[in-house]
Amino acid sequence: MQTDYPPQSLLQLLKEHVLMEALDGKIVYILNQPLHANSLVTSWQDTYSVPGQFEKAWFIFVDDLPNANWEHACRYVFIDVETKDYTIEQGRTPPTVLGDMILLYP
Repeated sequence: MQTDYPPQSLLQLLKEHVLMEALDGKIVYILNQPLHANSLVTSWQDTYSVPGQFEKAWFIFVDDLPNANWEHACRYVFIDVETKDYTIEQGRTPPTVLGDMILLYP
């Protein structure tokens, strides 16, 4: 992964400050490079946008029920590279870029 922020540090930030929950039974993916403000991430059904106030943000996808067929709970998380502020969008289907993402957990 080509980042300036270690993946394990992002995982710790995600668990302890963003989701504030254990990730047992979940699968977490990260895009290998931050996205610019207002960049779009599409899923099978919806489009999610990096918040405009985030100059650059990490995109993290959380599959909350990885053993279920799709149309189940998942989350689109954007974490600002500089401030570590974040937004969480609820989803029901995976992002179309899932094949390009890197497994962050487990």
